[in-house]
Amino acid sequence: MKTDPIRFADDDLPPYPAKWAGIPGAGHLHTGAAQVFGEIPLLSPVADRAEDGGSSAQLDIPTSDDSGDRLAADLFLPDQERPGRPLIVLLHGLGGNAESAYVRACLSDLLGAGLRVVPLNFRGAGRSHETCSEYLHPGRTGDVRALLTYLEEETERDLFESGVILCGFSLGGSILLKALATTDPPVLEGVRAAVTVSAPLDLAECSRRLKRTRNHVYEAYLLKKMRDQIHLSPSGVSEEELAAVDAASTVWEFDATFTAPRRGFDDVEDYYREDSAGHRLEKIQVPTLLLVADDDPFVPLETYEQFDWDAHPHLVRKHTPTGGHTGFICESGPSYHSRCVIALAEKA
Repeated sequence: MKTDPIRFADDDLPPYPAKWAGIPGAGHLHTGAAQVFGEIPLLSPVADRAEDGGSSAQLDIPTSDDSGDRLAADLFLPDQERPGRPLIVLLHGLGGNAESAYVRACLSDLLGAGLRVVPLNFRGAGRSHETCSEYLHPGRTGDVRALLTYLEEETERDLFESGVILCGFSLGGSILLKALATTDPPVLEGVRAAVTVSAPLDLAECSRRLKRTRNHVYEAYLLKKMRDQIHLSPSGVSEEELAAVDAASTVWEFDATFTAPRRGFDDVEDYYREDSAGHRLEKIQVPTLLLVADDDPFVPLETYEQFDWDAHPHLVRKHTPTGGHTGFICESGPSYHSRCVIALAEKA
């Protein structure tokens, strides 16, 4: 279904009443609140928004390759729906799933604004590990296309009636950007806008940044999540590969000894180069907001400064002084990325 794009500029975005503004280490506070400590209510300022009722429908989405894998997603309907507003799709990041604290908090914010929401579990994540033999990696753009096709053609509800806004967090944002750049335009006709939150544009630089001593806790957290997902869906994974997964001490090593060779790349840098989204931005035609914080611990802001944004006004880079990685916690109420998604939906 063809829908009109939602055109917007920086001036159309809401203000950001950032929590911890001006406090040293605020980026780590935002990051920890949204990701590392999100499942511990006493430590998480998003905890009051991280719990919601059950979904209105469970979605079983066939993939487009020959694996036979099926993705799991959920449709959430608000108590008081705002008619004529786009459906919002949420794409989680590396090691996460549709139940991750930052996804659940955003889900709650959007439902409270009267929007319909579909959080997706990528391959091997959340409920998808039950129906998938493969796992998440930054080249899984076909799964975004499979989801869009399913939402338009296979669901009983007319979910595409008012189009869709896609929102990707961290690696989910990177996958989203690459999908927008490489997908045939007819498949994207229902996509009215996209939002990425802390998306790495250069995977190699992000992986290098993770290896810094100050980021050890984040890297250890991500590695555990990545290992757990591989062990939950080990079908087709050899004992040698599992040994490499368990032995990896960094995300770089994990990708060098497991992900890159499994996907047929000569080396990890070739793999990172092929699946990075930064060098594909100029091919994106969908109006897209790219939100990144100056104090993101492991997404280098300089990778966002290497693109000619003025030449592509439908791509809006919004960098804020604080927000950490997928944090963007406000003094009260919805997170800043939730506010931005709601603002775009209101322009539909």
